[in-house]
Amino acid sequence: MPNSTTDTYLIGDMKNGKPFNGFFIYPRTNIWLIFDFYLNGKRLFQVYNDLLTASMVEDTETSFTAISNKNIFVNDRLKSGIEVTPVRVKKGIVDIARNVNNFRTTGFILTLFDNRSPEYIEIRPIAHGYELISTDKNTIEVTYHASGKKLVFRDLEGRVLTKSKRFNSDHYSITLEKLAYTLKYRLVDAESLERFVKEQW
Repeated sequence: MPNSTTDTYLIGDMKNGKPFNGFFIYPRTNIWLIFDFYLNGKRLFQVYNDLLTASMVEDTETSFTAISNKNIFVNDRLKSGIEVTPVRVKKGIVDIARNVNNFRTTGFILTLFDNRSPEYIEIRPIAHGYELISTDKNTIEVTYHASGKKLVFRDLEGRVLTKSKRFNSDHYSITLEKLAYTLKYRLVDAESLERFVKEQW
């Protein structure tokens, strides 16, 4: 981010024990690498590493530490970017990231790490419901109708499955299926996802 403001600061300056100028690591996350940038005691923006992008490229020394995205704030309110909620669980570590564009929630990302392998689950609103995507695994479309909830399962190539299959656990997310059955229409927020994660993890 070459400009006259940010180039001045590689580390942060404190004043009266509080962030004042420069970059400070954001403490309210278990997994995401996020830095706040302050100028004269006011937080102007955050920069962070996009875990979804990092998980889809070659795992190198810098893939999970390279700063590539920016959160924009207006009057200390998130206008665009992500807002992370850390969750304490027994089986591993979890963060819930809320995607925001023009102050509005556009979806969520669950980052779930345990002793086996990480899992990233995206929750995207679609007409009458949600699309649930488990990175490198399966996808489930959840829609709501007068007759009830409808689930459409898709494999890695996007082909519709007649029923959920678990023949290859590397390509099937049990967590995703449990989430699909749990979600309630128009009641998806960080708090409801946190309850789900604590019950399942």
